[in-house]
Amino acid sequence: IGKVFYKNVELPMIGRISMDLMIIDVNKVRNRIKIGDHLEVFGKNLNLDKFAKISDTSPYDIITSVSERCERIYVN
Repeated sequence: IGKVFYKNVELPMIGRISMDLMIIDVNKVRNRIKIGDHLEVFGKNLNLDKFAKISDTSPYDIITSVSERCERIYVN
């Protein structure tokens, strides 16, 4: 999929995920983004079902493969 969202702005991922880290090109928002800001991997801009379909897997597989070190914010 290779993208995340920062305040509804799509940002491309650079390279591959290594362990549970990824590199994101933040040039589009470089004057606004700060260390500690949250990025959306899946959510309102790319829901989990669509993310799973693009990844050719199930939503369950995605959720259970996210490391416990990643902060989770559950909404509704």
